[in-house]
Amino acid sequence: MAKHKILVVDDEESLCEILQFNLEVEGYEADVAYSAEQALRMHPERYSLILLDVMMGEMSGFRMAQLLKADPETARFPIYFSFPSIYKLHTDPHILYCPSLTMPC
Repeated sequence: MAKHKILVVDDEESLCEILQFNLEVEGYEADVAYSAEQALRMHPERYSLILLDVMMGEMSGFRMAQLLKADPETARFPIYFSFPSIYKLHTDPHILYCPSLTMPC
């Protein structure tokens, strides 16, 4: 069985490394990007899932999600925001809030 590929996108390198390690321990293949711009250059259509931070440098996670949803190749692609304050902000069933992956307060 092929491993699911997950892309972790967050500007906090230590958080990316922790998530990548834990995902790989669970049997997933995980790559990291430290910005939305870097993630978009990594061909996000190759991944089964994106774990996405909201507040990052130049481009926010919200903007990256909008760009992915506007592209027919990635429009139905599952995105999990890993930030708790966006829970009620989205109704798209492919943009989800995942409370078990929230950043510590």
